[in-house]
Amino acid sequence: MDDNAFREAATASIEEIIQYYASLGSRPVVSTVQPGYLRKLLPETAPETGEPWAAIQADVEAKIVPGLTHWQSPNFFAFFPCPSSYPSILGELYSATFAAAAFNWVCSPAITELETVVLDWVARLMALPDAYLSTGPTHGGGVIHGTASEAVLTMMAAAADKYLRARAALCPAPADPADYGTGVLRRCHSFNVNLHKWLLTNFDCSCVFVRDRAWLLAALGNGEQFAAALAARPDLFEIVTGPRFALTVFRCAPQAADEDPATTTARTRRVYEAVNSGGKIWATGTELEGKGFTIRVMTANYATQAEHVAAAADIYVAATERVLQEEKATATA
Repeated sequence: MDDNAFREAATASIEEIIQYYASLGSRPVVSTVQPGYLRKLLPETAPETGEPWAAIQADVEAKIVPGLTHWQSPNFFAFFPCPSSYPSILGELYSATFAAAAFNWVCSPAITELETVVLDWVARLMALPDAYLSTGPTHGGGVIHGTASEAVLTMMAAAADKYLRARAALCPAPADPADYGTGVLRRCHSFNVNLHKWLLTNFDCSCVFVRDRAWLLAALGNGEQFAAALAARPDLFEIVTGPRFALTVFRCAPQAADEDPATTTARTRRVYEAVNSGGKIWATGTELEGKGFTIRVMTANYATQAEHVAAAADIYVAATERVLQEEKATATA
């Protein structure tokens, strides 16, 4: 691919990306393909010669897109999102272009220094104490990791080295679990936030700030809106937890004080399966002790607006009312 071919392919790809984003609201959120579908559509061996970019684009649309779960859809309510944005996509282009393994300053001074400066910006945007800044009084600062799990593992390694060896007397005997909360908080020296979840930055970008304590992120308003819509129908729903960080967990409300918990769980599962199979929105479920099966709705997606949240609540109301009507019809049959 020469310069001109790259320019043409890039222009065509940008147009395709714009069209994809514009169509997200009308696409089913979850793919209907079956496991192993892609192997049937692709050759057994890698191609020996290249193809025109238009042919590759056609393959993407015909073979890849049908197998996608559309995380950027405004109707994606399943997990905390990995949102994207046009500026973030452009930033990815430059990152891929420079392709630097910047594991120390000399390998690419601008990249190393840009990370330090921008994470100081982020710390100030979140109103973190000065100790989290690279210029702060405690020699703190931030670095970018791929995920929160990677960040936690790094901090665990640092804690093991700093405390378990240098201060072995910290845990001379098994501690009372009731003391873990305050004990850990008193010794907290790091703060982690996933910008790929909250700041319209492409996955993966998880920032760790080193300091003595961590601050919580504020919950988003959409979660409160969805929870309020459910709370308005106590005859249909019971909110189990939330909204917390835009996550609401709920189940179908028992229809009698002495209703068998298995009946409530079965009803909740039927509503969950009916809504997800409808294809308009997608959420996830989980089992909670004492509550049985519950439904998790997360409303922090960048593209999700108030009308999407309201529509999602209406879908759950309609599905629950339909399931209750079916139960009554079965009981009287």
